[in-house]
Amino acid sequence: MKVRWTDRRLGVGVALLLAGAMALTGCGGAESPTSSAPDEDARAPAGAEGEQEGPAGADGERQGPGGKEDPQVGKPARDVIHTGELRLEVKDLRAAADKATTIAKDADGFVGGDERRRDDGEASAKLTLRIPAKEFSASLARISKLGKELRRTIAAEDVSEAVIDLDSRIEGQRASVKRIRALLSRAQSLSEISTVERELTKREAELAALEGRKRKLADQVAYSTLVVELFTKAPPRKAPKPAEIGFWPGLKTGWAAYGTTLSVALTVLGATLPFLVTIAVPIVALVWLLRRRRPAPARGGPPHPPHAGPRPPSAGA
Repeated sequence: MKVRWTDRRLGVGVALLLAGAMALTGCGGAESPTSSAPDEDARAPAGAEGEQEGPAGADGERQGPGGKEDPQVGKPARDVIHTGELRLEVKDLRAAADKATTIAKDADGFVGGDERRRDDGEASAKLTLRIPAKEFSASLARISKLGKELRRTIAAEDVSEAVIDLDSRIEGQRASVKRIRALLSRAQSLSEISTVERELTKREAELAALEGRKRKLADQVAYSTLVVELFTKAPPRKAPKPAEIGFWPGLKTGWAAYGTTLSVALTVLGATLPFLVTIAVPIVALVWLLRRRRPAPARGGPPHPPHAGPRPPSAGA
């Protein structure tokens, strides 16, 4: 019974905390219309003065003095991501790459990537340039004059709605984190603190992810990306000469082959001569010793008797 009573008290405590958070949210929402009313009253005279200063245009948009559109009441600026690719054939790859890099830096941009290689006599480079959006068109025009333009690709992506959606979600997530922190400050038991801290960590991670996406979009909008591919053509290869036919060409080829063979034979002989000498000297010495130890035949002695064999029968017998 004591355990059940403790669990009931814990549930009631969490419920009271959540109810208090909802009450705070309601109070905040109720205060918004009241606080915005003076602002609307303050803006009303300004709007009336603007209507008196300039007549309305044909499409219902408000205009300033002289019939020109008032820049302060015009359409809001759009968030647009500009990207481009440019392929150029150049004579001097290194000079062209350095010039393109200088153009980007002169526009307060920077180099995001630089890759260079050489294959079969053809050199190429791939530069990733980040250029401020306001200088993108001018820098693109200057870089395109560094060589013969072979391909150009320009793209623009309007991310205004995505930015507005992220701003709204970030604002809501910040308010949520603020409410959870208020709950954490009023939590009493260890279980309440642990539950609220887990929820706070989760919502702070979601807020950080949203803010990271917002920063990435802002960077892509502020700095356009231009990929420049530079390459140089390899010099044309000379066609091989046709083979010569006839006596003299054959004699030249044979003489050249004879000289090559003789040169190879002499090279092999020179390479093996030390080994041959090293092997031959012990062999010659061994043969000389064996021949010297063999006994010599006796001098002045009787000759060896002839081999006694059966005598042939005489004629009288």
